[in-house]
Amino acid sequence: MIVRSCNARLVALRSFLKFAARRDVTALQIVEQALGVSMKRFERLMFRFLTREEMLAVIGARQEQIG
Repeated sequence: MIVRSCNARLVALRSFLKFAARRDVTALQIVEQALGVSMKRFERLMFRFLTREEMLAVIGARQEQIG
């Protein structure tokens, strides 16, 4: 999760730097250097479906809460 939050901050910083580059052309070289920082890679979790037993347990727990 740490890598994802770092990437989210990096995306926000990149957006700001692109804005700043449009506003102040003299800072373009510094902005281009900062935009060269690469995003961190992370493994995406595999999505899996619930087993039949897990699905029945969820449905049963929900019915107990209602009834």
